[in-house]
Amino acid sequence: MILVSVSAWARSQPTHTVTLSDLEHLRGVSDVQFSPDSHTLVYTINGDDQSVWLSNVLPGGQPHKLGPGFMPLWSPDGTRIAYYSRQSGTLQLWLFDTKTEHSRQVTNLSGGVNPDIWSRISGSVSDPYRFCWSPDGSRLVFTSQVSVREVEPTRNSLSPTLAGPLVLSSSTPPGWTLSGIFARGMEGADQKVSPLSRRTDLRFQNTLVNQLFTVDVRNNALRQLTSGVAGYFSPDWSPSGTAIVAVTNDGTSLHEIGSRTSKTNLVVINVNDEKVTSLTTGAGYRRLPRWSPSGAQIAFLGSSGLGETSLFVIPANRGAPRRLIQSLDRYVQEFSWLPDNKSLVASYRDGTTDTIVRVFVPSGNIEQIDPDTRASRGGLVASRSGTVAWVQSDPRTPGAIHLLPIGELRSQVVLDPNPQVRDWRLGEQEIARWRNGRGELMDGIVIKPVGYHPGQKYPLIVDPYGQPNAFAGYPMIANQAVASAGYLIFFPNPRAPHIWMNPFKSLSYDEAAIGPAGWNVTVDDVMSGVDELVKRGMADPHRMGLYGFSNGGGIVNYLVTRTNRFRCAVSVAGALSDWVRPSLLETQTWIRTIEGGSSLWDDPTAYVKLSAVFRTKFVQTPMLLAVGDDDGNFLLDTIEMYNGLRQNRRPVTLLRYPDQGHGFSGNAMTDFWNREMSFFDQCLK
Repeated sequence: MILVSVSAWARSQPTHTVTLSDLEHLRGVSDVQFSPDSHTLVYTINGDDQSVWLSNVLPGGQPHKLGPGFMPLWSPDGTRIAYYSRQSGTLQLWLFDTKTEHSRQVTNLSGGVNPDIWSRISGSVSDPYRFCWSPDGSRLVFTSQVSVREVEPTRNSLSPTLAGPLVLSSSTPPGWTLSGIFARGMEGADQKVSPLSRRTDLRFQNTLVNQLFTVDVRNNALRQLTSGVAGYFSPDWSPSGTAIVAVTNDGTSLHEIGSRTSKTNLVVINVNDEKVTSLTTGAGYRRLPRWSPSGAQIAFLGSSGLGETSLFVIPANRGAPRRLIQSLDRYVQEFSWLPDNKSLVASYRDGTTDTIVRVFVPSGNIEQIDPDTRASRGGLVASRSGTVAWVQSDPRTPGAIHLLPIGELRSQVVLDPNPQVRDWRLGEQEIARWRNGRGELMDGIVIKPVGYHPGQKYPLIVDPYGQPNAFAGYPMIANQAVASAGYLIFFPNPRAPHIWMNPFKSLSYDEAAIGPAGWNVTVDDVMSGVDELVKRGMADPHRMGLYGFSNGGGIVNYLVTRTNRFRCAVSVAGALSDWVRPSLLETQTWIRTIEGGSSLWDDPTAYVKLSAVFRTKFVQTPMLLAVGDDDGNFLLDTIEMYNGLRQNRRPVTLLRYPDQGHGFSGNAMTDFWNREMSFFDQCLK
């Protein structure tokens, strides 16, 4: 194993030991945008609250808070900033005037702006909320769901007040199937609209579809630009102002993302007559289209399924899409046009690092930006002058805004939202490289305990949820507070059958774990890295534990059925410990695709082999399970895991937290943290 140091230590070591409270008060940055003159940044601060801020691009500028909200966007003339806010009680678009410094609400949709969360495809959770200014600054275009079919109860379909049954057929809305059965949505925290609590309310269970709206910011006049069952999202206004490019799902379900027949395509909508013209056709996914500054081309991200996403360009007047960066076998995450119309900046994930490159459109050649820094990068944006900005998290600095002026070779930090971290004693974080049993080169992260002494063996906590080389500050994963408690932390970044949304390297590398046999890849990826840490004398082989949240919890639940080498295991809201139940229970699911293409009815044995709940009799490791009562499918998975362990008389404790979704907060987080650390201390120290 090669350990590559990626952080420079200060000359004098701080003395503050990291605590849970420290981590809970970290602030994150997102939605960075340049002003048209490139002199000012607007962005979102996420932390104890969510708010919009302004800051000068020059280092040392004093940030200015505008108010509660997120996803700010400058008007073309730089005099106003549009953003989302819940100040009025529902999610609406607001406008901040930079001259008067006053804000006002510009939309008043009943129930608030409500885009379909599944329109993120496999991108950022903020993607469904994307909106855009018209070039003249008079209007905004955004997306929200509307009802396209009124469904009224009839004596034949629903008659709870008429003493009859709910009659479901192949033509009734799929949402009726589970309506009134669960108090919360089946998808947990991501499902903002819960199933209805009473059958008598089914008359309001209409079919909802994303449509495009424009709002005139001069008089707040609202206009629905699209209609029908097609569904539209991710709009971008053309530089000429006459058209809007958007993504459509053509009426197919976004819940079935990744199926062999599902698709999204690009369309152009004429703003005057609302005529819709198709730009692309066929299966596959296209998302986040963006006009070039001249309006001659449109760039977008595309993929054939849930695998590798590439950067494409297409002529705005129609034509064949062309894939850029032909030689790059990596997942492209985001991009932004540069003002020369001939190049873009883009980022892609390569193991533990997010790499930013300049892409030249005529040739597809790439030029790496800031090449020597291994870190997590997101929120990539370019100004009209060609300056590039992004949000970077590295082992010692969480969520700082970096700026790379045109012609410069190294970025500079213009905003550090968490300067208090400089006073913390941090465990040294390193990139770990080793070869698994298949001979593949693996990239992971090692965080040494605070006060680490070479040659001393430490208790090891393995967190199998893949992580970039970012600051370990999220309480729901292994973190710097755990390192402060004396633990060696290891993120082996394994592949697994269910983590299609976490690309690491090439498509063939990422897809090696598809299907039931993929669990062998998972076990190899994790245990080969653990063996190397033991071989290097860093980890004590007799004091090793597992910890996993969400996708990581799903891996933990399976690992304990294959090995007894860990003294204990903590699994929080483990994902897909049962592959059978969602296939039978959910009316719209993508399980078939990530299984490898077979349905449950074609190959039920494969689904059983994928499910940890059917292997609980093999578990010898003491387990602590935890989940929120509002966590939908994750709650059901965790209960099934608990029942299997308990009925097989295996040592297990389940913590169920009321009023908690996917991830804990407040008193629930504090309580879980104390129980989790006590559990590890009892087993490993």
